[in-house]
Amino acid sequence: MDNWRRHQEHLRSEAAGRSRLDPYSTAIRFGGWKEPAQLNVTDDYEPLPAAAPETWLLRVGWQLHGTISAYEVPGAL
Repeated sequence: MDNWRRHQEHLRSEAAGRSRLDPYSTAIRFGGWKEPAQLNVTDDYEPLPAAAPETWLLRVGWQLHGTISAYEVPGAL
């Protein structure tokens, strides 16, 4: 969901820089953000379809580590 930060896509345009979430991901549907979701998109934006999580880890297990910051960079050391 935040992979765009790893590839620095959030730095590519002014509009992208104002968004907390990647508009080309399912991040807007995720309910475990530390910060309120903020996605700067056009009025005709439609979130991507997403299947409900089926495994325990994706449904519940990740919550054992707390909420996730929209500013975290996946794979960062």
